[in-house]
Amino acid sequence: METWLIVLIIALGIVLLFFGKRLWLLGAGVGALLGVALVRLIPGLGSGWMGALIILGLAVTIGVLAIVFKSFTNLLAMGLGFLAGGAITLSILDLFSLSSGFWAFIIAAGGGLIGAILANRFFDWVILISAGLIGALLVMRGLDLLVSGGLSDLLVSLGVIVLAGLSIFYMARKK
Repeated sequence: METWLIVLIIALGIVLLFFGKRLWLLGAGVGALLGVALVRLIPGLGSGWMGALIILGLAVTIGVLAIVFKSFTNLLAMGLGFLAGGAITLSILDLFSLSSGFWAFIIAAGGGLIGAILANRFFDWVILISAGLIGALLVMRGLDLLVSGGLSDLLVSLGVIVLAGLSIFYMARKK
């Protein structure tokens, strides 16, 4: 994957950690995380412009859709919850090297359903938690890609937990 794209992914993750309550930004983060998971899941996409186009295209598309459908908050919450749940599930499976093609999509769909149900019920908290988790996953995934997979799974997992926790605390404190 191109270095500029990795740096862009890390930067988006950092921005999400601090300002993730904005729906368009959360949508862009969900799209980027979903794009990174798809590019890593499908062999051959990560090294060319096609991977960058998928990641940036999904980030922009879902970010714009979050703006367009902002008036449909419940529907938006369920849609973003489904996408966030699926993207988080795919990224966690990928972190532990458990992504196995078709079954990863089935498990991600289950994570998406859980995300949709939770997003509808606890909208404000789901936004904060999703922003923290997605921002942390983008930062740690980007750092892992930057060093060509040289970070241990334990270090990446601890980084995700610490960054997400600090982000949720920071944004909840301002709430």
